[in-house]
Amino acid sequence: MKIRQTFLFIVLSGLLFSLSNCRTHGPAFSANANAYMAKPVYRGENEGAFYLSGRLNSGYEYYDQEKNNSGELSAHLSFMSRHFFLSGGFFSYWGKYKVNPAVNPVTGGGMQPFNGGGLRTEIGARIPLQSQFEVLIGFNGEAFREGGKYAENSSDVFADIFTFGLNRVQINVAPALDLRFTPAGKWSSGLRYSFDTYFTATDLYEDNANSYLQRLTLHTTYDRVTLYGQLGFTPDRQRVSSIGLAYGIPFKKRGKE
Repeated sequence: MKIRQTFLFIVLSGLLFSLSNCRTHGPAFSANANAYMAKPVYRGENEGAFYLSGRLNSGYEYYDQEKNNSGELSAHLSFMSRHFFLSGGFFSYWGKYKVNPAVNPVTGGGMQPFNGGGLRTEIGARIPLQSQFEVLIGFNGEAFREGGKYAENSSDVFADIFTFGLNRVQINVAPALDLRFTPAGKWSSGLRYSFDTYFTATDLYEDNANSYLQRLTLHTTYDRVTLYGQLGFTPDRQRVSSIGLAYGIPFKKRGKE
């Protein structure tokens, strides 16, 4: 009886290992997960706002002759005081990934749709250097889950049984530095740098080459509207990019400090 159990365990382990090695693609959304969360412009008050955002992405491509485009809708709350800021919200996304069928027959080929959603947050400190210049330094992060035909074809169904599907959940943690110029009036602009690190909710797999990237974000705000563009640099010299627009609904100001 023990021999049969041992043999069964060896067979199952071998299948799990072989299926895990067949995985050739990670989440389509991973390299464009970190959007810019707009924040109120500080004018000497404690401020907060609710933001609605939309974004278009050109994402990471795992292999040659592939293409990855997506869109995103999101909503978040953002609060800023003299020396502290906090943002948080949720998002949903969708897109299509053109898969190279020569990589692995399991993934199929052609344009494969994907979709998903998740939560996003950021916390940090505000350092006012001058009356019209400030620095934001902190951490942001998010967790998202991906579904659709692309996710089904590129994941290991057998492995999902043992991980409760968590291998389709990915987490991003990124330290960020944001330099903001806030002249008098309704205008403000800034340049943001972040170092994005991605990992799955389980350690079942080793991440692909886009396990981290360096991202630059240029953002400009006029009154309640924020426009931003992003460019990410991956370790294997790929470029991921996005452009987005956010509309803010400010809370009632608390008065001068």
